[in-house]
Order: sequence, then structure tokens, then C-alpha cells
Amino acid sequence: MTQTTTRWICMAALTFALGAASAFATAAEKQREDLGVIPTPQEVVWNEGTVQVNGSTLIVLPPKASEGVKFAATYLEQRLQEQLGLGLKFYRDTNLDPPTYKLIVLGNPKEDALVARLMKTYGLTLSDDMRDEGYVLAVGDKGILIAAESAKGLLYGTATLRQMIVSRGLGTPLPAVNVRDWPKMKLRGIHDEISYGQVSTMDNFKDMIRFLSDFKMNTLIFYFEDTFRFKRYPAIGEGRGALTREQVDELEAFARPLGVEIFPVFEMLGNQGSLLMLDEV
Repeated sequence: MTQTTTRWICMAALTFALGAASAFATAAEKQREDLGVIPTPQEVVWNEGTVQVNGSTLIVLPPKASEGVKFAATYLEQRLQEQLGLGLKFYRDTNLDPPTYKLIVLGNPKEDALVARLMKTYGLTLSDDMRDEGYVLAVGDKGILIAAESAKGLLYGTATLRQMIVSRGLGTPLPAVNVRDWPKMKLRGIHDEISYGQVSTMDNFKDMIRFLSDFKMNTLIFYFEDTFRFKRYPAIGEGRGALTREQVDELEAFARPLGVEIFPVFEMLGNQGSLLMLDEV
């Protein structure tokens, strides 16, 4: 065999190896994208098997569950009903054998022995950087597990599960996966300038808050110039759709359990043209 022939064989083998590696990488990336979740979780491990979620699936809700667990569980059930017409029922007995039932178990492993046991079974852990908003999610032959140390983490875990279900539609099983996820940034959200056009209705604002929560965002900034109704100065914002104190209080109460904080931004005089044109100012 000549030196030239050997060189060509080596190049062909290298090209094949690089092509195969690229194909495997592409397949892995495609599989990761097929999780159907936005934003993509930090860590995803794909396992063998699938799990079907349907009307016979039960959400475990212990009698002494915390308010965060109760809200995450009931909100998951409510939103799946709204989005897919999928009605899930609650199971309140904690003395059950997980492999026997099609279960969605969620909670804090420090407070719930079943959650801690399932985390160990699935080989999942919660690290320090996951304490405030992180969660773990497992889909497998022991059922579905969502675990977190915070109410926000549990809510985000249910959002991930719900996106997986909704993106596939009813009747399509979920892939068996282990997920560990936590936000990359502390502040995540949108800035809504409500002084330069039509102000949203209360229903619009609540839809916006639900959207933020669905995609694990935690901040809604309202930009005010003259679009807030001050009780001592009722002429400010009159006819402009300005929000009242009671409306803002209602939106904050709605947003709080969904993990969204509302920040007001009041502009100074340089941007208060509408206000300064009032006769009484």
C-alpha cells in the first residue's frame, strides 16, 4: 500500500468519524429540543420509556400540604383543564405505593417523605443554587415527580410538565426524563409602557401575568406618567384609562402566588407632558 493510498484511507476514516459524531450530536440536540419546553431547562437526561398522562392520572395532595404545594397542584389542574380539557383528580392519601398508581407527586423533600423517597429513586438532587426558584422533574415508571424547596420552584416545575403535555397534545405519551432546572438570571420579565396608547384591561393584565408565570418570568414593570389615578388629584389620567390603587392591589394579589412581582416606574417632570398640561398643575 502506497503512502498516498494510506493517507486517503485515513482521511476517509476521519471524515466518516466526524460525520458520525455530527449526526449523533444533531440527534441529541433534536431530542433535547423535542422536550417542548421554553426556556430550555438547564439539565435534561433522557431515559428509556414513556408515561401517558390522561384522565386517570392522579395528583397527590397530602392533607397537610403547604400553601405553595396546594397552589401549584391546583393551578396545574386548572390550567390543563383550560388548555386541553384534561381533567385530573386529586389523591389525598399519602400511604400509597407509587408504582401502583399513575401519579403526579409534588412537594418539598424536606417536608414530604414520599417526595424525598422518589427523588432518591430517580437519582435527583437539589443543590444550593436551586433553593430559591429551582426544581427537579422526573417522568418515569414510578410516576411523575416535581420537587423543590420553594413555592416558585414547584410552580415552575408544574409549568415545565404542563408545557410538555400541551406541546404533544392529548393521547401522546411523555418521554421518560430527569430534569434539573433553575433560572440563569434573577430578574426576568417585561416592561409595559402604559402611558403611550391604550391601557390594557384587567383581564389583559391578568393574561399577561399568567403568560409570564407560564414561561418562568418573575417581573412585570408598569411605566406610569399620568396613567395612575391619585385620589388627591382625580384629574390626572382622567379619560386615559389610568389605573386606580384598587386595581393595582388586585393585580398584585393575582400575581403574587404566580411568582410575579409588579414594579412601578414613575417618570419625573421631563416626561410628564400630559400632566403638566392640566390647568390645576
